[in-house]
Amino acid sequence: MIDASGRVTKLFTNVNNLSSELIDVAKLFIREGTFEFCDDVSDADICHIFNQENDVIKNVCTFCDVEYVNSFTLPSECDGIEKKRLIKRYAKLCVYFCLVKKFNFHMPWGALTGIRPTKLAWELTKQGEDFKKVFKNTFDVSDKKIALAESILTVQKDFRTYADDLVDIYVGIPFCASRCSYCSFTGGEITKMQKYVVPYYETLRKEITETLNIVRDNGLTVKNVYFGGGTPTALPLEYLEGLIELFDNVSKREFTIEAGRPDTISAETFKVFDAHGVNRISINPQTFSQRILDLVGRKHSAQDIFDTYYLARKHSFVINMDFIAGLPTQTVEEFKQDIDTVCGLKPDNVTVHTLALKKGTAIKEQANQVAYDGSVSDMVDYAYSTLSEIDYQPYYMYRQKYMADNVENIGYCQPCKPSLYNIDIMEETTSILACGSNSISKRIFYDENRIERLAAQKDLPTYIGGIDETIEKKKKLFDFTSTKK
Repeated sequence: MIDASGRVTKLFTNVNNLSSELIDVAKLFIREGTFEFCDDVSDADICHIFNQENDVIKNVCTFCDVEYVNSFTLPSECDGIEKKRLIKRYAKLCVYFCLVKKFNFHMPWGALTGIRPTKLAWELTKQGEDFKKVFKNTFDVSDKKIALAESILTVQKDFRTYADDLVDIYVGIPFCASRCSYCSFTGGEITKMQKYVVPYYETLRKEITETLNIVRDNGLTVKNVYFGGGTPTALPLEYLEGLIELFDNVSKREFTIEAGRPDTISAETFKVFDAHGVNRISINPQTFSQRILDLVGRKHSAQDIFDTYYLARKHSFVINMDFIAGLPTQTVEEFKQDIDTVCGLKPDNVTVHTLALKKGTAIKEQANQVAYDGSVSDMVDYAYSTLSEIDYQPYYMYRQKYMADNVENIGYCQPCKPSLYNIDIMEETTSILACGSNSISKRIFYDENRIERLAAQKDLPTYIGGIDETIEKKKKLFDFTSTKK
């Protein structure tokens, strides 16, 4: 891997719609600087050439003084969609192995750049293939990551559901007590967005009400309800309760509210949750280090985290706690102390995220503070081994672009206590009716093996002003009475 800070890496491919995919692969190895497409081979740093003769596909990638070539024959029965998928796969593999050859370094997840490796593993298994062999021999995934994927699939198998009439409902609250430097979500500090609080609340109540009408009119069953953000508990409690109460008469297995910030929670908050059937919450420290909490903009103390956790333990909630590996200036020893501390608390779920540098975050400007030296991988490995020793099981996982050390985010649970919603959304096994700005509804067409998505407007004024149009689009997407799918 190289640090190309300040330089521009130019990529050429003669298949234009593959440019962004190939750059994603290149960014695994070239971590900094910028990338540009170019239309002249002579200007390119990375050059990819695709050629097809009859059913034989050939890819050639060159970078500096290194060349890599691969080829394959299209199956005799191969439709247009499958052909495009195979062309993309082998083009990415060609660029990946060219860079492996140049830098003499193999990525832990190999050439896989997608968000959901376990979804791919599950699909390969359903097709009768040994996903472990495909991951290793085709995609160059490490043995350690293959074993991780296998353990997650083992835990998930009893909790996956596939049914057209099952849906989850997501409710997004785009307000927070303060803006963390690593956060890329839309929305912001509630004190700076006061003029939108009431209009957003009223609009969201309308959308939730109409969404529940969609559920009723189409004979659907709600499996899980999930309030995320932002920080839902940043809303004044009377408004938050006004949203929660809309689900009082909705049968559901899991009702989760992210209560991620201890400075937004009181004893009264948990009483309201109890009164309306909330059975799962998240209290998210990210770290117990006061120094790092202050550095990333968390406006509360480490002691506040403990106080809130013990307050929640007086109730019957399933509790999740989130941590981030690779926060600015964080040492391996500091992260290990976080994991040792949470093991002493024994929440039902522990989620270990890996810092990802995203556009729109303050931390993006401080990229030199983020480790790419293997230390974040050491942190993630320590969390896995330590939590496993006390019977926590990895039950879901996802990856993001530009993650430190190219690893992953993992959710751990005590036996039989996974978040059903997290499995549903990460494995895309259940349709989701999403409410709120920047939320994404998904309808899964099982028979056709496809997903249709409907994204709500990102900014609050546009979302509020366009809510009627959004509701109509959602009604059309989830119209199960229509013969047209």
